Amino acid sequence: MNTDNKLVPAAVILSVGLIISVIIFAFTWHSNYLLSQTIAVTGSSTQKLTSDIGYLIAEIKTSAPTARQAYSELQEQKPSVIQFLTENGFTKDQIVFKPPTSYSIQKYDENGRRTGQILSWNYNQRLEVKSNDVALIEQLSLEAGSLVQKGVAIKVLPPEYYYSKLDSLKIEIQAQAAKNAKQRAIQISKATGQDLGRLTNAQMGVLQITPVNSNAVTSLGINDNTSIQKEITGVVSATFQVE
Repeated sequence: MNTDNKLVPAAVILSVGLIISVIIFAFTWHSNYLLSQTIAVTGSSTQKLTSDIGYLIAEIKTSAPTARQAYSELQEQKPSVIQFLTENGFTKDQIVFKPPTSYSIQKYDENGRRTGQILSWNYNQRLEVKSNDVALIEQLSLEAGSLVQKGVAIKVLPPEYYYSKLDSLKIEIQAQAAKNAKQRAIQISKATGQDLGRLTNAQMGVLQITPVNSNAVTSLGINDNTSIQKEITGVVSATFQVE
C-alpha cells in the first residue's frame, strides 16, 4: 500500500489551515493595531455672561434686657427699611422678611459658670428683595447701610447674582467644547500625516462659572454668585481613532 498518497492530502489540509490561521492572525493584529492608534485631546470653550437676577440681602437686629422689648424694637425698625426699598422702586410684596431668630446673653461667674441671669436678648431678622435690575441691586447694597442714620441696626450682606438661562447655556458651552476637541484632534492628525477616524470616547468635565478674568478652578466646579459679569468654561476630553 502506498502511504505517500494518503499523506499528501493531510499535508495540504494542514498547510491550508496554517495559511488561514496566519491570515486571521494578521487581520486581527492589524485591526487591533488600528484600534490602538488613537488621539486623546481636551477641548474647552469659554463664554461671558451677564447676570439677570439679583438679590439684595440684609439683616436687622436689636438687643434689649427682655425678649419682649427686643422684639418690639425689631418691629419698630421695619418701617424705615420698607420705606427705603419702596422709594427705590420695590413694592411691599417684593420685600421678603424671614422668620426672626433670637438668643440670650447670659451672665457667668468668675469661674465661668452660668449664673442663670440673662443680661440681654438679641433678635435678628433677615430680609431679601429680588430684581432683574442687577445694577439697582448693586447700588442699593451700597446705600442700605445708611439706614443706621435712622436708627436701624442693619447689616448688609453681599448681594447675590444669577443667570436665569444657565441650563441652556450649559448645553451650548459643552457642545462648543466638544467641537474644539475635534478641531484639535484634526490638527494633530494632519500634522502627523494621518486621517482622523471616529470618536471612541468622550467625557465632559465640570463647569466653572467664575468672575471675569478669574483663573479659579476646582475639581467639583465653581458656581459664582458674587459678580454680575461672569465667565462660564466647559471642558470635554475626547479620544479619536486615526487612520
